[in-house]
Amino acid sequence: MGKAHIPSISAEKIAQRKPGIFTLIDIRKRPAAEASGLMLRGAIYVEPMKLSFAHPVLQLSGFLVFYCVHGHEVSQFGCALARVAGRDAAYVVGGFAALRAAGADTMAFGEQADG
Repeated sequence: MGKAHIPSISAEKIAQRKPGIFTLIDIRKRPAAEASGLMLRGAIYVEPMKLSFAHPVLQLSGFLVFYCVHGHEVSQFGCALARVAGRDAAYVVGGFAALRAAGADTMAFGEQADG
C-alpha cells in the first residue's frame, strides 16, 4: 500500500495570493501563536485540539489552507482532517516561518476572532 499524500502549497504562492481565492486557517498551538504575536492577515485561528469534523471552519466554502509553525504535523493534521471531511484543502510547506520569510502580510495575533 502506498504512502498517503497530503496536498501542500508553497509559502510564496500564499504570500502573493489574491483575496478570496482560499481561506487561511492558522492552526498553530496557542502558546506558539501567542509567543509570535502575529498571524497572517485574514486568517482564522483554530486551536488544533478543537478541530473536528463538526468544527464550523470545515463548513466554510472554498479551498482551505492550513498553516502551523513549521508546516509539519499540526497543519498536515488539519489538512488531512478537512480532506477526509470532503473538503478541498492543503497545508503550507514551511508553515508560518516560511510565510514570514516570503513576505506574507501579517496582523497582530488575536486581531481576528477565533474560528
